[in-house]
Amino acid sequence: MQRILSGSFRLDRLRSGLWRVRNTRSPHEIALLRNLRATEQNFPADELPEEFDALRLEWNSPDSVAVVLGAAGRLLEADSVVLHEPNERLYDGLALARFTPDARRFWQRIFWLVRLPGGRALLRLVARGRRA
Repeated sequence: MQRILSGSFRLDRLRSGLWRVRNTRSPHEIALLRNLRATEQNFPADELPEEFDALRLEWNSPDSVAVVLGAAGRLLEADSVVLHEPNERLYDGLALARFTPDARRFWQRIFWLVRLPGGRALLRLVARGRRA
């Protein structure tokens, strides 16, 4: 499985063995890389770019993930990658409950009554009268 992302990325070292790659442009993807290392012996991990324009992740084997930072970057390897891709339109397809104008006016009045001194007691009396 392969995933190629483009944008404006920043690489941050969170702690020993854990790196975070975040996209500063929308949709703001975040990738957490565990045990990021260079595949070439002569390329030290301290020379990783702080900012780059593309991120390529390739899950070839269950033991490692191939990582390329930047369009012409060098091949790196990580033990695992967690990729968070936010979906801005996630809830658009759901039929969520919406208030009608009458229901909105009703609840505005209820909340107005609750704020008045003695309003809660008045609502309790009305609610008890409706149950009987």
